[in-house]
Amino acid sequence: MDQRIEKMITYAQGLTYEDLPPEVVGRAKHLILDTIGCALGAAPGAPGRIVRAAAAKVTSATPATVMVSGSKTSPDMAAFANGVMARYLDWNDGYFGAHGGGHPSDMLAPTLAAVETTHGGGKEAILGFVLGYEAQCGMADAGGMDAKIGSNQTLDGAVGAVVLASRTLGLDKEQMRHAINLAMAACRPMGRQSRGQLSHWKEAHVPNSSRNGVFFAMMAAEGLTGPEFDFEEPTQWLPFGGDGRSFRIMESGVKRFPAGYFSQSAIEAMQELRPKVRNLADIKDKIKIRIGEENISVWPEPLNNVDMEMNSGEVLNARVSYHLGHFKRLMSDADQERKFRPMAEEYAKLPKAQVDRLLDRLRHLEQVRDIGEVLALTVPPKR
Repeated sequence: MDQRIEKMITYAQGLTYEDLPPEVVGRAKHLILDTIGCALGAAPGAPGRIVRAAAAKVTSATPATVMVSGSKTSPDMAAFANGVMARYLDWNDGYFGAHGGGHPSDMLAPTLAAVETTHGGGKEAILGFVLGYEAQCGMADAGGMDAKIGSNQTLDGAVGAVVLASRTLGLDKEQMRHAINLAMAACRPMGRQSRGQLSHWKEAHVPNSSRNGVFFAMMAAEGLTGPEFDFEEPTQWLPFGGDGRSFRIMESGVKRFPAGYFSQSAIEAMQELRPKVRNLADIKDKIKIRIGEENISVWPEPLNNVDMEMNSGEVLNARVSYHLGHFKRLMSDADQERKFRPMAEEYAKLPKAQVDRLLDRLRHLEQVRDIGEVLALTVPPKR
């Protein structure tokens, strides 16, 4: 067995909820709440409607819940459907590691599916979610499995999902090894999702990796074997979280606005300038976002400088180093609620009282004994 895969398996099987410091549990709950909000906000979109309709046609002896519709489907289909909704608005979190990045809150959908299937609760969901971050973001930090592919969200997401699903479903070391190998064999990236005319697949390719992660964990549990993989040198796992080392989930930031991660600070800077402008007609033709040596030197820090030149010749400037939601400038509960409520109430059509209960359950997730209780609260009442 490749030593790096063995190291990941040993870590995954040994990590327990009790190993998670309070700040890691709190951060996991913060990101879970944000991600469920993003999924609810995507409810009326075409991809959300499509995946819910498809999932409703699949039944399972080990059912898992699809958010918004409440349909019971197979665990892998639930991971895909919920993952597509969480990702579709491109409003979920961002992580930028040593050699790559992604949106590791994609790991929530496979976590929910695996935990519900095993009748687990909030603690199991938090543990699986944190483990998914360690695996997916660990791939990004290590540079992927080989020099040709490098770090890629399709493969990194598959590894994260299959590791957390295997751990949650109780696979032994040998079964987990085969599950990981199956996922790596099936989820080699083609790199087409972000080229040319964008399709629904752009926001579905990592949810498909999540689906595959759950699927191959289920297959390996029944005895299906996968081909051996060796990570190429110099790929090397950086230390995993625990025993005094920081967990990667602590360095993932959320978005305040439904826009690209590195545009967040620019948008915030422009909002700072807006009260200083008496009349939009006073602004010259251009608003300039400066990209200079300072911005480049601090990459991947999200520093943005915005200059707004007035017809009078006056130049207004705003500088934002870390947008609200960056892990160095966290959202408060009130900030999160301002993002969450419109998505839940206006787009998913949840009554205010139900949203109140959902927020309470998510903020006290470690007290929830059955994760199905949380999923049920994402379903609007029938009219």
